[in-house]
This record gives sequence, C-alpha cells and structure tokens, in this order.
Amino acid sequence: MEKDGMRDATEINLNISSFSGEVPVPRSESSFEDFKLEVDSLKVIYADHVVKQGLRRALKGQAKKKMLHMRADTTVDEIMTELEDNFGNVASTDTLLSRFLSAEQEIGESVTQWGLRLKEMLLQVIRKSKIDEEERRSMLRKRFLRGLKSEELRNATRVHFENNVTYEELRNKVREEEFKVKLLKDKDNRNKVGKVNQLAVETDACQSTELIQQLMKKIESFDRKLEDLKKEGPTGRQISNDRAANNM
Repeated sequence: MEKDGMRDATEINLNISSFSGEVPVPRSESSFEDFKLEVDSLKVIYADHVVKQGLRRALKGQAKKKMLHMRADTTVDEIMTELEDNFGNVASTDTLLSRFLSAEQEIGESVTQWGLRLKEMLLQVIRKSKIDEEERRSMLRKRFLRGLKSEELRNATRVHFENNVTYEELRNKVREEEFKVKLLKDKDNRNKVGKVNQLAVETDACQSTELIQQLMKKIESFDRKLEDLKKEGPTGRQISNDRAANNM
C-alpha cells in the first residue's frame, strides 16, 4: 500500500540497528551517528509510524526510556531530536572540524578502516555546519591522503590525487598500493627467513666437517703408532724390554 508516495504497511518489520546510548558503544550496537544516518535513510522510504515501530524495537536501555516518556503522538523527528540532545555529539563545530583536519591513520589501521573513520568524522561536522557537496568531497580527499601513515603510499598515489580523481577512486588506488607493499614485505620476510635457515645449515655443516677432520687426525695418529709397532717386530720389543729391566 502507498501513502503520499511512501510505503505504508503495518506488517513491515524494520531491522534497525540497536542503540542504547551506552558509552563505550557495545559491539552489538551502533553509535548515535550511525543510528541517526540509518533512521534518516528509512524516513525517506517508509511512513512515520512504520519507522516509529522500528525505533521501539531498536532502542534499548536509557534511550528506550527516553522514548517511552514522550507523548504517544510524538513524531520520528521529535524522537530523534530528543535522542540527539541526550546522546548526540556535544562537541562544537570548531572542535569537530579541528579533529577532522588533524586526523591521521592509526598504527595497524587498514586503508579501508581509515577511510570509514574519516568519513564518520566528516559526517559529524556536516551535521553541525553547512558544507556543500563539492567542498565535502575536497575535504575528504585531502585529509584521506595527507593522513596516511605510510609516506610510501602517499608518494605512490599522489599522482592520482593531483589528477582530481574522486575520493572513491583515490581510496581504491591507495588500497591497490597497500596490497602491493604487503606482498613485497611478505616476500622480503620469506627471503630473510630463508637466509637464516641457510646460515644455520651452513653452520651445522661446518661444525660437522670440523668433527670429521678431528676424528680423521686421531685415526691417522693411531695408524702411525700401530705401523711403528709392526716395524719393531718381536726382537725390537724384547730389546726394549731388556733395557727397561737393566735400568731398574
């Protein structure tokens, strides 16, 4: 059934992410920024009372109590305004903008994760200030590239930035370079491990050679002594024994 160009059906069960307003945000829930973005997108498609039903199921804890204390005829916009007043970001526009402009990729954070975190920070700025679409894209492209932790990645993809590719294209190019760098590092690490193993094998071989040489020398020495005894014969040994007896 259609109502004012929007879907309107009491049997629709919207699967909205959970939100309780707890800090830090539980893993099974969304931040308020993500939650609001999700609700805003649903408002375009569904009638107000359908989205409101979805909110009743999605809200938990203190956030749900806030909604229950409101009038029965409260609109979705009024509910979201109340939630934002209580759980939204209270930082000023200048603070949010400063945080965005100074943001950098963190250690261990992938290019994709860095891009998503940066977009979320920009979204917070946009909600509190009027920035046109072109300026948003420009801000995102600049901060994304400048905030990269790896100078190697920045240098390798700067040419794409200067060619004014879109943020999405720039992000994909950086991801490609990130993958190439990872492959080279993995190959280098395998080579290092191979060299260490080869050195260990060579060391063991060298030690084994030294032991064999020592053993051969002992065998040669024993053979010479045995040969000398054979040359002396029984007479030589008897004379040696008589001399030893006379000296006693």
